[in-house]
Amino acid sequence: EVNYYAVIEIDGEEVAENYYSFYMPAKDITLNVRFERLKPLEVGESTTIGNSTYTITAAALENTIGTVRLDSLKDDGTAAVVIPDIVEIRGYSYRVTTVAGRALAANQTMTSLKIGAYVTSIGSYAVLGCKNLTKVYGGARLKTIGTKAFASCPKLKSFVISSTVLSKISSYTFSGDKSLKTIYVRKTTKLTKKGVKKSLKGSKIKTVKVKKSKVRKYKKYFTKKNCGRKVKVKK
Repeated sequence: EVNYYAVIEIDGEEVAENYYSFYMPAKDITLNVRFERLKPLEVGESTTIGNSTYTITAAALENTIGTVRLDSLKDDGTAAVVIPDIVEIRGYSYRVTTVAGRALAANQTMTSLKIGAYVTSIGSYAVLGCKNLTKVYGGARLKTIGTKAFASCPKLKSFVISSTVLSKISSYTFSGDKSLKTIYVRKTTKLTKKGVKKSLKGSKIKTVKVKKSKVRKYKKYFTKKNCGRKVKVKK
């Protein structure tokens, strides 16, 4: 990603305060190159960094950190995939707060996924059909998980979310994940009955690990009638 662009002067009279000067005797001219910082992208504009594409969701200024949505992450052969906390775009900083629907879907190389510390929402089908994914963890500020976000990941065995504010696990989130028997959401105090409706439908999950003080309450939410599957709720 280029942070600066060049203003070029040939035998010009204007002199920048900070510039590089190159004398070219064969042409008998002096080439002056001045570097100026690019303006930040505006809200709604997109850019690609490596194998990832991001869209600006909140502007970044000189002393302000903006936010971006991860729109897609191409399968580049990386097994341990990390959704970053912060990305730099044109020299400005942005927190990655959203993962778009289907952003990582059908990645066949990924075996583990770390969710960035500032991600608050994961869109529907975001990680659908990742055949070799075995582990998902992180998500310290994660609030919502979309429909079938982690569905059809047959080798997924470990799902550990560290968020204290997770409030919604949407319908069929783990549908078709035949190896996933336990999910860990031990820190959150924000789950509601509506927030887990049909969340385990189509899954093979047997146990939901939750905060000790919430076991009694969450047992009322994670019922077969409400979440779609009979499970044990434990600390």
